[in-house]
Amino acid sequence: MLYPHVILALAFIFVCTTQGICQDDGTGLTSNDLRESYLADAEALTLTQKKVGDHLISMLDDPACPIQQRLQAGALLGRMKYLPAIDALIRNIELKIPQYDGIRDNPSITRPIVRALAMYGDIAAPQIVIAFSKSHSSDARYLLARSLREAKSTETAIQYARGFTAPENGTELEMERARYLIVVLTGKRQ
Repeated sequence: MLYPHVILALAFIFVCTTQGICQDDGTGLTSNDLRESYLADAEALTLTQKKVGDHLISMLDDPACPIQQRLQAGALLGRMKYLPAIDALIRNIELKIPQYDGIRDNPSITRPIVRALAMYGDIAAPQIVIAFSKSHSSDARYLLARSLREAKSTETAIQYARGFTAPENGTELEMERARYLIVVLTGKRQ
């Protein structure tokens, strides 16, 4: 489980490495020493990001974890843009949230997982198109399309979906869903 002090430590490491306050210019370090130090700090940050990202994915996927912590984990994954989390966010796109029961088409309400997925932008579009095409849930397809619109990734998604409609790229049902996604995103029948 991720605790607030871990998040604070990560924030401190990030600030130190980006603002250069971990290195004291009065230490007599050469420019090369400083560069090596920055590289070491960046390597440590990368390893820490992977560890934290993997823990956040575990929290998001854990049905025993309280819903607010799962939502917070999803939101943090979106802010981190941790690439391995895209599949976890897609898996949890329909996460049951008590305050959203019965709400589907209200454009003024953005579900936290949809917002987190949207933060990835064009990078997540191919995975979202594939998930949309393979999903048997109309609610999941609606939320996936909404994440593409919120990410302003409709053009990328449309291009990818067009490629997905070729017979060698999926079943007839998957190709039909890819064509439907294009209609949803463009508002026009082909």
